[in-house]
Amino acid sequence: TYSHDGKTVVDSGEFGKTLTIKPNTTFTKVGYHYTEWTDGETEYACGSEYTISNKDVTLEPVWVANTYTVKYTGGVSNLGVGAEGTAPEAQTATYDEAFTLRANTFTLAGYTFAGWKLEEVYGNASNNGAVEVTNLAESGEVTLVAQWTANTNTAYTVKHYVETIDGSAYEV
Repeated sequence: TYSHDGKTVVDSGEFGKTLTIKPNTTFTKVGYHYTEWTDGETEYACGSEYTISNKDVTLEPVWVANTYTVKYTGGVSNLGVGAEGTAPEAQTATYDEAFTLRANTFTLAGYTFAGWKLEEVYGNASNNGAVEVTNLAESGEVTLVAQWTANTNTAYTVKHYVETIDGSAYEV
């Protein structure tokens, strides 16, 4: 019997005969991939031979957590101005294992870093985005985007220019 999460697939044969271990085409586990089967003592690769004993045997899938890549980008202000600087180094993360996001390395004039965003915002200005997270993806790659909050204490200088009558220049 092949079994996982309350589901079973039955395979049978005669005592003393051999049976070819089947591939896993039925069972899934989010964030993991199947590698082989186990009876709790021995692991069996798909396609290997198993000698049928005089007792029922249940084989469970052996699961290995997927890895995924986390990349970072600087994002833009609400005015469409892009952040400056070099992106933090990409990270490889493993599903179901906590890891700490890289600290922000970007700057954006007139703005304060507010965290990294995927579907929600992780981190804030006080921890520079270096917070512990898990399961940002089941596999593959994700890109976190820097989020920015406009500073309220930014000094601005406003100059009014007037075009000369002949249209050839501007004067303050």
